[in-house]
Amino acid sequence: MRIIVVEDQNLVLDSLVNLISGELDFEVVKALTDASFVDAACEKLRPDVVLMDVCTENGSSGLKAAVRLHRDFPDIKVIIMTGLPDLSFIDEAREAGVFSFIYKNLNARDLIAVLRQAEKNYSTWPTKPTMPILGYNELSEREVEVLRFYCRGMSRQDIAEHYGLSENTVKGYVRSILSKTGYDSIAKLTMYALANGYITPHGSGPPGEKATDG
Repeated sequence: MRIIVVEDQNLVLDSLVNLISGELDFEVVKALTDASFVDAACEKLRPDVVLMDVCTENGSSGLKAAVRLHRDFPDIKVIIMTGLPDLSFIDEAREAGVFSFIYKNLNARDLIAVLRQAEKNYSTWPTKPTMPILGYNELSEREVEVLRFYCRGMSRQDIAEHYGLSENTVKGYVRSILSKTGYDSIAKLTMYALANGYITPHGSGPPGEKATDG
């Protein structure tokens, strides 16, 4: 099986290449640190699988690259990996046409098993955990964005200026967020959300986009 690996951390990239290359019937045909180059590599090398991090070098999004690959190379199986447990990644990956989704805490044997499963046309997805933050699933997309901005350390005024809204409108979003989650302060909620991986504060895109770092 021919595989392209896309990972921005050189140490991790080298480890992945060495691990995969240790399988006699696996061949790493290209190792990249920037997902923006994966399209050209797929055009030239026609791999069976692309194993790619969510966020790669120069802020290039693996999920956005996956959308392009699904459109232009539908026969290539894209396996997305991430070290961050932001729950939005799973939904984004499905929408992007990703074949399998894994976390980087997978051990070597399990990673090879995921690749073997892909070879047999079986996909692998993590079970989406039940969130102990009561009402988190009820938050609107805008409310999740507002919560993410607070996690970045932005003030109510900063958020209002970003959206072109009044501070009272942002205050209304905060009231709704706290009402749905049962928290009595946005500070407590942001601390819990960050500590437990429910929000990834820094995305590769501009503020307001879902986070896409890996």
